[in-house]
Amino acid sequence: MAIEENRQEHLIFRGSIDSVSIEELERNIPVMHSRHMHNTVELYLMIGGGTRYYVEQDYYDLSEHTGILIPANTIHRTGLIDEAQPYQHRLLMQFDEATFLPILKTLGFDSTAKHITTETRITTFTPENWKLITRAVEPVYYYLRNDEAMTPLLVKQFCAQILLLFLHSYEEQKKLSEPRDFHGQGNRFAKYPLVRDVCIYLEEHCGENITIDELAEIHFVCRSKLTNNFKAVTGFTVNEYQNYLRVQKAQLLLRDPGNSVTDIAAQLGYGNVTYFDRAFKRATTMTPLQYRKANIRFMQH
Repeated sequence: MAIEENRQEHLIFRGSIDSVSIEELERNIPVMHSRHMHNTVELYLMIGGGTRYYVEQDYYDLSEHTGILIPANTIHRTGLIDEAQPYQHRLLMQFDEATFLPILKTLGFDSTAKHITTETRITTFTPENWKLITRAVEPVYYYLRNDEAMTPLLVKQFCAQILLLFLHSYEEQKKLSEPRDFHGQGNRFAKYPLVRDVCIYLEEHCGENITIDELAEIHFVCRSKLTNNFKAVTGFTVNEYQNYLRVQKAQLLLRDPGNSVTDIAAQLGYGNVTYFDRAFKRATTMTPLQYRKANIRFMQH
């Protein structure tokens, strides 16, 4: 679909029910989204154009008829591969994993379903698989547009079919697409082994209050080189990355009711519970207690 000359961004469809939302958008303007994470699994399908998807310290380039699946509570953002070519036509879906994991398991996809909660996955669809994806999307649009005909169960079934088609495509092609991470040859991270070392260090010491000056001294580099290289490679400042690591660890700890919020805040290096609450809510839109309550159902599965 071509964008009208006087239209820079066009919302094609947006709809949702309690456990899934879907949005199709077409744009030809440069857009750089901020880093964020949420409690839903994200499926991003590239209908046309291209985008760069930053996931934690990795990035993936998506082109036409490719897709990426992001687990819940994973730091990510989208950007541009080439600012001179900003055209994007994409479909974005958000799934509640507590709802859809049981659906996948009842269909016999236990071995495949684990990927939606543990790992980022990218795939390029064959023409046949892409046709199946587009056919599965059509009834979702129909039922969400027509309140009288809308049946939540049917919407969930068709959305589960889309998710399964992605997972099937990934299983077919998982060896063809790998993230451009710190490892391997010929990628931009090979230029910055320093950043890889800093990321590993922060992950291993995420509960400690380490200053940038201390990090620079530990890694035998000046402060400006550390901060500039870290931002260029990861898209994060050092402090942002450190805080997101803490929030991720906090999410795991909060799923165990034996861990009190006060103990978690102390374990992760927050000065007090109030500061922990603010930092956690800024990253997840929920307080730690709200997150724990929202995940009770998930923990029971």
